Order: sequence, then structure tokens, then C-alpha cells
Amino acid sequence: MWTPQKKRPRKPKGVSAHAVKQGKAQTSTPPQDGGYYSNSSSSQEQQTETSSSTTISTPHVLPPSQPQQPAAVPEVKIEYDDSSWGDDSSYSYSSGFSPSLTVDDLFFANPEVKQAVQDYREVPVPDAHQVVVDESDYLNVPVLDNPPSPISDSVLLRIPQWTEYSFHEWDRIMSAYRPSSFTTEQDLQRFLEHVFLRTKCTFIYPFGSDNSNPLWRGIMESKDRHDFLRYAMLTATCNILELHCKCSDWQPFRRKYMDLCMESLILKVSSYRTDDEITALFATSMILCADKSASSSDKWRVHLRGALDLLQASSQSSIPSDLHVVTRSWFAMADTLAWISAPGGGVSTKDTNEDVLDDTGWVYMTEGIVIDGFNTIRGYSQLLVPHITRAARLMMEKRKYGVYAGDQDVLYSTLSEVAILERQDFALTIVNEPIVAQSMRVSHTIHCKALQLFVRVRLFESYLNCPEVQSLTNSLLELLQSYPLRQSLGITIHWAAFVTGRSCITIEQRSIIEQLLVEMINVGLKAARNSLHRLLRYWEKFDEGEYDFDTNDLDSLAT
Repeated sequence: MWTPQKKRPRKPKGVSAHAVKQGKAQTSTPPQDGGYYSNSSSSQEQQTETSSSTTISTPHVLPPSQPQQPAAVPEVKIEYDDSSWGDDSSYSYSSGFSPSLTVDDLFFANPEVKQAVQDYREVPVPDAHQVVVDESDYLNVPVLDNPPSPISDSVLLRIPQWTEYSFHEWDRIMSAYRPSSFTTEQDLQRFLEHVFLRTKCTFIYPFGSDNSNPLWRGIMESKDRHDFLRYAMLTATCNILELHCKCSDWQPFRRKYMDLCMESLILKVSSYRTDDEITALFATSMILCADKSASSSDKWRVHLRGALDLLQASSQSSIPSDLHVVTRSWFAMADTLAWISAPGGGVSTKDTNEDVLDDTGWVYMTEGIVIDGFNTIRGYSQLLVPHITRAARLMMEKRKYGVYAGDQDVLYSTLSEVAILERQDFALTIVNEPIVAQSMRVSHTIHCKALQLFVRVRLFESYLNCPEVQSLTNSLLELLQSYPLRQSLGITIHWAAFVTGRSCITIEQRSIIEQLLVEMINVGLKAARNSLHRLLRYWEKFDEGEYDFDTNDLDSLAT
């Protein structure tokens, strides 16, 4: 039986002066009606997905109302340790490549843009309870420090969307909220749930940022039925507010909700479960995995393994819910990235990874995951998924034997097919925001080039200074620098940036990647700190004549 275990009493935590500070990647782009996507009809259930050649109608499917037969779940231990949830100190470092950078340095290099932003920030803040007359007038959003009780929908709607504000503006507004602002626990929890739905859901899923977001929709349907899922949401939200608003008032609430989450999990996994309950546990495991991926330890691996066991325990005969389908695709992406970025690989095995890594047979069951052939969870074409999962399986073989000893024709075939896919275009007819549509297309191109680079360097083991490798590296550096949607920088292209950094051999190339990762950290992707730490270590070893990718490396996940 899958048995989460609470940790022993916490020990005082010492932090070495040379250690990379631990934190959590939890800022985001929140869902809202009329967001990035327009509905093709007045009802979500009537939306359609349109590929470049066919139109696929996928009705909204609810979980079965009748209880399923109890399913036994393989045993896996979940160790509860919140010591890696991060501290409330800001990220900074110094190296021989460039000074520490702020988000202003990176976003506002143009003096005219910087002055415009300064003028914007000097606009006086309205009174605390001023009513928002025009929701598109972002300067009119009040900073509330004492919302009325019970908390009203109008107050919740004033929680800013990530894409509406710069990083500093989101912090400025959200910093006005404190646990003491709410007179009842019910109001506090309702506020935290709303922040989660408007931030964390779309931080995980940046290209699905309105109510068509299937993760948002699935969690809305399940959170009130399953306490462990709701407490995981509250824990993650407290961590968002603690880290990004630099407010320690949220820390005791984070620990409180984590305790309640683990207690509820222990009770649930010790009893038989329906498919609906297993799906909620599955989603909870992935939320915890995503949060722990920002840690410098490998605690994310425990939750990912638990998610795999729950996936295998779920019934394959019933019609899956939205939450099951989107979480399954989320798991497939995470385990694929683990195999191609983490020194310890993923959690699937040779017998299971072919079934769980390629989600092509599932993603069309729920509307909103694939739009005109573009997988909004992964950030690239659904046609590219089989090629990336093939690379993950080949890396599994290489980790087992030390070298890739398979058929070289498979690698040549992958390179040629991915080069063709690189030119794929997407209609994206329902994407309202041009910058989002442009980002989706650029993200696909980046992943195609990054996969080609990965195959050449990690599987062919080509020299880094060979023309093919350096041509791909320089092309990727240009694309990464020009990625349009800077608010969500790194959420979908983190792995590609990490792969590119591994192939940088000049100080100029490395400086670009270093600045890019710092920018990712500054907009909330705390897992990028691990990637920066790994790259700095690797560059130093490479310059000393070593060519060692994984030995004694940080077992982190570039996601």
C-alpha cells in the first residue's frame, strides 16, 4: 500500500555559504474568463479542437458517478520533509561570468521602456475597498489589506493575473495580503484556493490560461471532494506567497496545511479507493512533485514514483476524467524530462515507459490539451512527442550500459524527422493574444532544435566544438534570447535552455545562458537555480579537460 510517512521532528537547518539556496518555483499565470483563448461556443462542453488537417470534437467528460471496484495500489514510501520548501531570502550569486542580475536589468535594458515602467509604478494606489469599475484597467486594482468577511467574489476577482502585471507589480499587490487580513479560517482557505487556481494551475500549464485549462477545470471538480488535494493546493499557495512576497507570516500556515495534507493522505491510502479518489491522489502527487523539484535534493523523485504507482493502479476500463487525462500527460512530460535531464533518470522502467511516456492516445480525450496540433502542456507539437519519448528510452539504455550501443540508424532517423517537424506551423485560430501564439510557435522550434542537439551530444557523443553542435547551439541561443512571453519564461523552455548550456564552450555563449537562467529565477522558476548550479560546475570541469555529465551531479529535474 502507498504509505506517506511524516518526517521526524525538524532539526535546525544550517546553510553553507557556498550552498545553493533552496526555494520553490511557484509563480504563475492565472486562469480567467476571456484569457488567452476564446471559446468556440457558449459552453465549454461544446468546444472543439482543430488540427491542421482535421477537426476533433471532444465532449467534456465527467468522472463516472458509480463507485468503481477497489484497486490495490503498489507500495511506495512518501517521506514528508518540508525543509526544502525554501527560505524567504532572495536569490543571488557571483561568478566569473557576470554580476547578479535583477529582473529590471533584464526586462528594461531600453532606457525609454524603463522610464515608462517607473512612471507606471508611481501611479498612486487606490483606496483599500475601491470597487473595480473596469477590470481591464489594471492601475485601478486596489491593494486590499483587510477584506470584508465573508470574503466576496468581487474581492477574489481582484487577485491579479500573472500576465497582467510584471513580476514586481504582482508582488506589490499580493504583498498586501496577510493571514491576519482574514477573520475566519474559511475566508483564508477560500482566498488561498483562488490564488492557486489563478497562479499555480497556469504556472504548470502556461499556454492554457483561461477556464478552458483542463487542469484548472479538473481541480475545480475534485477539490471539494478530497481534502488531501485541497490541502496540497493550500500548502503550495502559502509557499508562493511566502517566497515571492518575502512574507514569513505564511510559513506556519504552510506547515499546518502540509501536516493536514499528509494526515489526510495517510488515511486515504490505507483504505480502498475508487478511480475518482485515485485520480485525486495522482494529481496531489504531481503537485507535490512540482513543488519539490525546486529543492536541491531529490525529494521530487519520491512523489513522481508515487504518481507512477497510482497511475498503474487506476482502472483502464472506465472513461477517464479530465483531471486524470491532464495529470497523466503532466506525468508523462515530467518523467520524460527526468530521463533526459536528471542524473538519476526517471521512475518508469523499460517495461512501463512505452505505455506511460507517450500520451498521444490520451490527450485528445480532453479538450484544451492539444490545440491545432500543439500540446499546450508540453509546449511543442504532439507529433514531436514520440521522438522525445524515444530519446528518453535510449537514455535509459545508455544509463544502464554506460554507452549507447543501439542502432545508429535510429539516431539518424530521429535527426532527419525532427528537422522536418521543426518547420511545422500551427493555425492557433482560438488563441486571442498574438504574443502567446508567437511564443507557442517559438517554443516548438526551440524544442525541435534542443532535441537534435541532445541526440548529437548525449547519444552520438559528438564533440562540442564540431560545426553541427555549435550551429545548433548558436541558433538556440538566439531563439531563447528572443522568446516573447517573458512572464512565463522557462516554464516550458527550461530543459531546452539547460541542454543548450551544456554545449556552450565560449564565455559569450555561457553568459547568455547564465543571464537567461537568472531571469527565469527572478520570474519565479526556482528550479532553474539547480540548473545554473549544475552548469557552472560542468563548465568548470569542462575547462579543466573533463567531460563528465552526471557523476556526483545534482539530481535535479529541468522542468
